[in-house]
Amino acid sequence: MADSPRFRSVESAVRYAFAVEGRPVVDISPFFRDLRGGTVKLPEEVTGELNGWDRAAQGALIAVLLARHLTIDQQAVLIARYAKPLTGKMEQDKRKYLLRVLNLLRDELPSIKLYYMADILRAWGGYRRDHTDVWWAKHYDVDDRTLRRWSYGRHYRGQHILGIHDVLYRLEHACYDALLEPMIMAGMVPEPEEDSRD
Repeated sequence: MADSPRFRSVESAVRYAFAVEGRPVVDISPFFRDLRGGTVKLPEEVTGELNGWDRAAQGALIAVLLARHLTIDQQAVLIARYAKPLTGKMEQDKRKYLLRVLNLLRDELPSIKLYYMADILRAWGGYRRDHTDVWWAKHYDVDDRTLRRWSYGRHYRGQHILGIHDVLYRLEHACYDALLEPMIMAGMVPEPEEDSRD
């Protein structure tokens, strides 16, 4: 393990693990790579000097930490958010986890229309939305403000009423919070700096 942490944050480590998933360990001809659907590009910060074996090992270690320190629902959140399906099986798995996250959303936001919620969730998970907000507003006979409230919540009498993105943000960042200490212990991310203001 390197002397200094490899990643700036837990989020960048998680993104890395999902970026290397399904990526070949050794370079193959572009012809064959394109036949199998191409590869996921890695962010510049992590392409560095690691070879394919190193990347695979680093990604596997992060995947182990996810499996060991996150609940099934938390794992579902990160898979739904970041998995880049390269095969039919991976696509099927991602859709299953998106459905699990949809159920988590539905539990917290029962008054929001289910199919609109599913469409926003698809976009959050990296898919193209089925319909625009204009279409949804017409479909549900509501105005733009209603859709914005469903998506982003609103402030009302000093309180913030949650929207879909609020809950997704909270679910995702709870995963990073749960992974922070294990990743610090593994030397992957730096310890948070102490707040010097007293």
